[in-house]
Amino acid sequence: MKKKIIALALAGLIGLTACNNTNKAGSGSGSDSRATKAEPSETTTEAAIEAASGEDDTEAFMRQSHYLLDTIDSAEINKFVDALYAGKPALGETPGDIVKRVTDTLDFPGNGIGLWSNGGLICLELCNTSEMDNDGPWVNGRDNVCKINWNGYKFNDDFSVLSKEDPIIVANSEAYVNKKTPGSVMVEFHIFDEARANEVYEILVERMNKDHVGVTCEEGKDGKWKTYTAYDPDTDGKKIRYAEILMGYDEDGIGCYIIQYCVRFEPLEGAETAETEAVESSEATVAADESVAEADETAAETSQETDAET
Repeated sequence: MKKKIIALALAGLIGLTACNNTNKAGSGSGSDSRATKAEPSETTTEAAIEAASGEDDTEAFMRQSHYLLDTIDSAEINKFVDALYAGKPALGETPGDIVKRVTDTLDFPGNGIGLWSNGGLICLELCNTSEMDNDGPWVNGRDNVCKINWNGYKFNDDFSVLSKEDPIIVANSEAYVNKKTPGSVMVEFHIFDEARANEVYEILVERMNKDHVGVTCEEGKDGKWKTYTAYDPDTDGKKIRYAEILMGYDEDGIGCYIIQYCVRFEPLEGAETAETEAVESSEATVAADESVAEADETAAETSQETDAET
């Protein structure tokens, strides 16, 4: 978030400088106001060029870390779904390890990582995550990719958001509802036109159908959200969700269509194995101790019987 605040402050500073230069050019230096109006071209043009240059520089600077969707292109949208799969967490990884794979896939650095240790949530910011009207003065109602979130993971117990050390993923979050697909990653698009929003939705539906052949894929409704889900029914009647799309209009906040594509993963490989090995090792140790105890007891009984016969 710090990068975003600095960028917006810089944009304001450049705009303020340009306004000041323009005002100086218009005021003139002589007492004859007619002369000032008749020959303003050189100074005014310089100010205009400087202002335009400032705007161009700010746009270029912001685009380096804020992802705008200038067009709705199927290949570009699908690139973000590819990035979700590339960002599947593994035991022992840090958020930086996971984010690097995603940003390498996107060939885009983003503008910061947020962490919430209590929920194991990782957030890669790609544009404006502050929920401002029109996504803020720079985005100003332009379509964008807001963020990628990971949820359902547990960091090492000694990790603190104030610590300089990187947190390590040690397990799936115990608080997560669906134990069979306990970890997830989600990308969020902000689209300001209904037709373009529907276009993004249809691209994502097509991708989900392609990736999940053989499972149920169907559209539904969850309050104000339109949903599309790839799932298998569980034995108790619940859905084992593999992926889902949510789309709804944010009327009271940003003023755009929010579209989320979520991929759910299996439990982290190695967590259960390590736990099972520990239990088996403990049980083996107990069994060995019991065998030794039984052998000692048998030897003692044999010794007593020998002594009695003697």
